[in-house]
Amino acid sequence: MSGPASARSGAQWGWEQATIWPAVVRLLRVDRQFPVREKDEKAGYVLFDYVEAGRSYRGTVEIVPALADGAVGGSRVFVSLPNLSKRYEITLLDDLAKKLTEESGPAPARRAPASPAPAPPAVPSPSSPPKKGQSSDGGLEQLPRPLTITP
Repeated sequence: MSGPASARSGAQWGWEQATIWPAVVRLLRVDRQFPVREKDEKAGYVLFDYVEAGRSYRGTVEIVPALADGAVGGSRVFVSLPNLSKRYEITLLDDLAKKLTEESGPAPARRAPASPAPAPPAVPSPSSPPKKGQSSDGGLEQLPRPLTITP
């Protein structure tokens, strides 16, 4: 006899966790009227009971930042219903994507990471000769001091 499957279905979207989180809770509690057992917005997960044909199945939704390929922005969302067919997980993901699009508009595109700050100008090393117009300490060339005549 085999145990429950531990697979989960996932999707990667351009919406941030702050946008996805409330939509997940509304989809589960309000739209589907599933009991929510535990939730933690900061950690990005919801534990709930998927009710189907009078039976209850434990499920989870996880939201994690998408940082793959060096791109910035977006989230990965995973749904796990270990005692049900994978199609139930995919249906929940599809319903969530539809809800997010209706409420928040199309998913924003992921953006490339910010380019690194330009390097500061090189300071000549003490062993290299000064360039024209520079003193040996890397600063501007010093002008000759005016003559002072004392009687």
